[in-house]
Amino acid sequence: FDADPLSRDDAFDCLTLVEQSLAQVHAPDPDAYLITLNHLRSSDAGISYASRLHLMEAQWLPTQVARGYLRDLTRALGGEATVRTGKILTRRTWTSVSSRALALPADRQVVGEFPIDMIPLEAMDDARLRTLPHGSLLVVVREERELKATRMTHLGIVLNQGGRVKLRHAARAGYGRVVDEDLRTFLQRNRGYRKWPVVGVSVYAPTRPKPPAVSSTSAGP
Repeated sequence: FDADPLSRDDAFDCLTLVEQSLAQVHAPDPDAYLITLNHLRSSDAGISYASRLHLMEAQWLPTQVARGYLRDLTRALGGEATVRTGKILTRRTWTSVSSRALALPADRQVVGEFPIDMIPLEAMDDARLRTLPHGSLLVVVREERELKATRMTHLGIVLNQGGRVKLRHAARAGYGRVVDEDLRTFLQRNRGYRKWPVVGVSVYAPTRPKPPAVSSTSAGP
């Protein structure tokens, strides 16, 4: 059971900031906010901790694309620099300390290959930064590690206003709060990570979703 509140406006992690922002935009009225938020967070199996979309490559991103919340812009923006890569989940993945910490039942421990498009970090020059659409989502992709259940470890909202490109994100390192950080500064810091290197980014645009198929009586854990 997850004892955290469904929604709060005084503290975020990187994903809850994005989910709550999308829910506020797409909820048709205030009463539908939690319904929309639950739809963003949950699989078609229902609203529960076990059926939450925990894994970015395997669950959260492909579900948002399928439901019409997001559209993958990575290849359109990256052009020939785009790399087709992905995440491989095996039974061994779920034996690691970090994977077991998710406390998912065996039938929810996803296995398989999950492709993603990625723009390599070295290809994110100033010219390409200026092409990122205002309001798009930038997702950080790290080096593939078999014992990690995801290689997408951070995301934020791109602010592109008058050529000044920033990332609005819940930043732990150096800030401990939600900030609008110069995107070049953010990417330069990511280039310096050595223990688990960042290798690129993916970019998604919010779109008009299909209506949530979630009962209005379901508050969820």
